[in-house]
Amino acid sequence: MGRPTLRLYDGYRHTSPHLRDEVAELQTLLKGYGYRVRPDGEFGPYTENCVKHFQYKKGMTADGIVGPSTWAALLNRPQPSGNYLQFQTSYAKNNPHLLQQLAELNGKYKNAVLRVSQQYDIPASVIAGIGSRESHWGLALTPPGPHGTGDGGHGRGLMQVDDRWHVAFIQSGKWANATENIIYGCAVLKNSMNLFTKKLGWKMSKQLLQAGIAGYNCGPSRALSAYQSGYDIDYYTTGRDYSRNVLERAGWFQLHGWK
Repeated sequence: MGRPTLRLYDGYRHTSPHLRDEVAELQTLLKGYGYRVRPDGEFGPYTENCVKHFQYKKGMTADGIVGPSTWAALLNRPQPSGNYLQFQTSYAKNNPHLLQQLAELNGKYKNAVLRVSQQYDIPASVIAGIGSRESHWGLALTPPGPHGTGDGGHGRGLMQVDDRWHVAFIQSGKWANATENIIYGCAVLKNSMNLFTKKLGWKMSKQLLQAGIAGYNCGPSRALSAYQSGYDIDYYTTGRDYSRNVLERAGWFQLHGWK
C-alpha cells in the first residue's frame, strides 16, 4: 500500500520527524471521517484516540497503531492478506538514505538478488534488507562498492561476510564479486534457518525468517540458545535489534516494489 506503520509520537522533532508527511496524511484522512484533528504531522495522544475510535468502529483491534489493515480501512481499500511475507516498516517511504541504497540495489545488483532469491527460496525483500543493514548496499564500505570492507576490516563485501568465520570463502577472493557475495550470504542465511527447522520443526514463516536472520548476525547456535533460554531472538545480535531492523528495512523495500 506504500505507507509505513505509524504510532504515538511519530512525526515529532525528537522522535521521527521524517514521518511528518505520512502522519499529516493520516490526520487528513481522519478529518475526512469527521474527526476534529488538525493535520500538523505530529501523532499525539488526540490523534491516537481518533485512530482507536476509528478502529473500534471498523471492528478492528483498537490499539492506535496504523498498520496495513488500518491504512486499508482509512483508504477504503481491500484488507491485505495475512501473507507472512508482508513486513511492516516505520521508515518513511522517502527516507533519503534508503533511497540512495535503493538506487544502488536497483542499478547494480537487482538481477543477482532476484536469482538468488529463487535459488534459496528467500524473499527478495529480506535479502534487500540484509544488504541494507550490513553495508547500505556498498555505500557504507571502505572503499564504497562490492569490494569494500567494514566492521574493522572483518566484514567483506555487500553482505559483510566475516573473515573470522568464513575463512575458505574469503581466501578464495570471491567475496569481492557482488554476485558471489550475495550467493554466499544467502547460503549462510538458509543454513541458519535450516537449524531452526531441524531442531524445532519450524516451517517457513515470519518466525523462521526472523530467527534465521538473527542467526545470520550472531550465529545460528547463539540465536537458537537465546530462543531456548526464553530470551528475545535478538538477544545476542548487534544492537539487540538486528532481525527486527532487517525486516523493517525489508518492509521499506516492499513499499518500493520489492516483494
